[in-house]
Amino acid sequence: MTTDSIAVSTPLVPVGGEGECAPASIMYMIDHLYNIAGGGEQALFRTISPQKVFTVHNGIEMDNIDRAKVSSALEQRLGFARASHVITTVASIRRVKGLDTFLRAAAIVRHEFPSVLFVIAGWRNEPFYFEQLQRLVNDLGITENVVFLDELDEVFSLLKLSDVFCLLSLSEGFSNALLEAMASRLPCVATSVGGNPEAIEDGRNGFLVPPKDPESAAQRIIWLLRNPELAARMGCAARKTVEERFTSEIMIGELVCLYDHVLRASRSYSP
Repeated sequence: MTTDSIAVSTPLVPVGGEGECAPASIMYMIDHLYNIAGGGEQALFRTISPQKVFTVHNGIEMDNIDRAKVSSALEQRLGFARASHVITTVASIRRVKGLDTFLRAAAIVRHEFPSVLFVIAGWRNEPFYFEQLQRLVNDLGITENVVFLDELDEVFSLLKLSDVFCLLSLSEGFSNALLEAMASRLPCVATSVGGNPEAIEDGRNGFLVPPKDPESAAQRIIWLLRNPELAARMGCAARKTVEERFTSEIMIGELVCLYDHVLRASRSYSP
């Protein structure tokens, strides 16, 4: 969580992330608070009036995604040639990201698609959890179906090489990784937590599943792999959602409007 005050008498506090909210000790000072996902507002309402809370969703740079090239070197390094399909998640390796659920779903999908490849791209922030994931891969018998990638400079290329994107977090703010996958025209399977349902409309531009439910995630992945034309249509709908609601230009415009509102409120205030 970050806390900022604009250069007027009215503090404006950005709040977001995985379950984060401003501490009660500063709530009495807040006149306006901006949140990156409406789904997190319930926690905030316990300590601040809902009239003071504004939601400004994250926005992404579409040009960066569109300019990215498909990397044949990455494709070769990760062994995509031997894969029938590629299922990707982009998430730091932390327990809250539900990567054990991702692996358990992989084991289920593998029964129908033996050559499927599941890619986990993210920094190893929790080494002990990473070791647990490696043991789980061995225990599930999916060592040939899982790749860990901690080089994130080719993420957009990775997305363009993928068939399905998954985000199976236990808790979430408003995920840029999800938006980037949607902008890459990928059908997405995400948990119904945090801001995910504000980006994904279940069954139209992606699928929502409960957290800690590998069976539901696997069923949705299998459906997408069985129905490539419908999956492509869903990916196009995901791209359109980002273009219409979650670009950096839209985010900047909403922030400007918010700051204008705060400045007007500060000018009308008289102690």
